Amino acid sequence: MFIHFLMRLPWGNTIRAGIEQDTYGRVAAYHIWEQHPGDTFAKRNKRIRIPANEITHVFDKERSAGNRGAPWTSASLIALTHLKEFSRSIQIAARVASAKMGFFTKTETAGDYKGDSDAEDDEYFINEAVPGSFEVLPHGYNVQSFDPETPPTTLAMFNKEVLKSIAASLNIQYYTLTGDLESASYSSLRSGSIQETAYFKTVQLMLIETVLEPVYSKFLESALLVGKIPFGVGAFDKFEEVEFLPRAFPSVDPSKSMLASKIALDYKLKSKTQVISELGREYENVFNEIADENELLEELGLIAEEVETGTTQEVERVNP
Repeated sequence: MFIHFLMRLPWGNTIRAGIEQDTYGRVAAYHIWEQHPGDTFAKRNKRIRIPANEITHVFDKERSAGNRGAPWTSASLIALTHLKEFSRSIQIAARVASAKMGFFTKTETAGDYKGDSDAEDDEYFINEAVPGSFEVLPHGYNVQSFDPETPPTTLAMFNKEVLKSIAASLNIQYYTLTGDLESASYSSLRSGSIQETAYFKTVQLMLIETVLEPVYSKFLESALLVGKIPFGVGAFDKFEEVEFLPRAFPSVDPSKSMLASKIALDYKLKSKTQVISELGREYENVFNEIADENELLEELGLIAEEVETGTTQEVERVNP
């Protein structure tokens, strides 16, 4: 929880929105509440100053001088509020419409009848409507019905339009947000999947570069210093050479995707490692699995085969 205030420190730094900046605009530290301000047990809340080199602050920087980011859902908050309020209004209207009521009106010839209650301050009488029953009205009284209209059937259309705008603000497809595939087609799914996957891969790369790699590097330094990892010449550089494998996204048409990958391999536009990574696998594990399978087939007297350009060939053991 960051602090929202503007303050100038004696040494020239300023604190804005919980972030301390030096005279050059560089982030020097983060000032954070020790406890959440909304906690009832937080009687004397204190601020903690944490140097910037000890904080990994990840956000989408939209301007050069920006030091804080906005939640990705901020663009859809108004739409979500409208959807919530409209849905609640429709529910209330439906409940009122399902409980149709009426009023008793008094004519000039009516007597002093006030209902079954004996209270002296009763000015009107109230009766309950029981399904399938008929009752006799007192002399001089008529019934005026109260028949509210059933809510319009535009709720589904309104929900869909609002959810479309929410999905657009989140850079995802409508069917991904709602799971509604009623009006989806193969072409729309494929086109939307390409754009959505490209966005997800961009986010994955951003998280790897700004969070996972820096955190892993700091962790590796600490592990080497305390002896959790054998220390030696070049140990840090050796263990730092890691590759983060993000989640893969299945294709709408796997057969065409694999054919495209094969063509790229034939023209030397991709490596087998890249193709395997796109499937969410680690290339050494795949090669070792193939080698183990071939070894087992040889022990059992079977022949390991693979189909390539319409011909059957024996696969040799792979030693990555």
